[in-house]
Amino acid sequence: MFCRSILLLAVVLYGAQFTFAQDKVHLKNGTVYEGKVTLIEPEKVTLSQGDDKPLRTFLKSEIRVIVFSDGSVETFDDYNKHKEMRSLGVRYAPIKLKSPGTAALWSVLGGAILPIQGLGQFYNGQLIKGFAFLGIGLFSYSAMYSGIRNDDDNAARNGAIIYLVSWVVSTVDAYISAKRINTEQLSLKPTSFSNGVGLTMTVNW
Repeated sequence: MFCRSILLLAVVLYGAQFTFAQDKVHLKNGTVYEGKVTLIEPEKVTLSQGDDKPLRTFLKSEIRVIVFSDGSVETFDDYNKHKEMRSLGVRYAPIKLKSPGTAALWSVLGGAILPIQGLGQFYNGQLIKGFAFLGIGLFSYSAMYSGIRNDDDNAARNGAIIYLVSWVVSTVDAYISAKRINTEQLSLKPTSFSNGVGLTMTVNW
């Protein structure tokens, strides 16, 4: 019953993030506008920020990236530009963002359906943290199961408490870490330098 309630809550929260989340338009000058992208044309993008506010229109050349409410990303980068960069020996690394809701959902489902914690951390690419939560989850679940089988109430209770606490912490951590990863990807200040062939590049630190 408890696991069923947790699963239902997870599904509701996962759906709610898409109901209330907004699209984010990140401009190359560092400004971020939130709202709903209503129209994408060959040269420009239109953003609605509510019925009481006028529509905003941006040229695609002004936009660094659009992060949609479902976690998908649009950069409007031109393939020929990427090809030119590669010909000059410059590696193109596209922005890869995480969905906080998906990270949290993986953690919830892993702990509820299977005694496997840390799935949200693995989704975020945090392998060390993921294996740490996996080990804690397996150890505490084994202690709980062993206590139940041997009629050891203390061992069963302690195992269950550790498992539940670790489960909740891993879920919250997966959600927060995904948001932090996205912030680091989108909010870093660029530092410019020249590669010696007339092309000015930027590196994010």
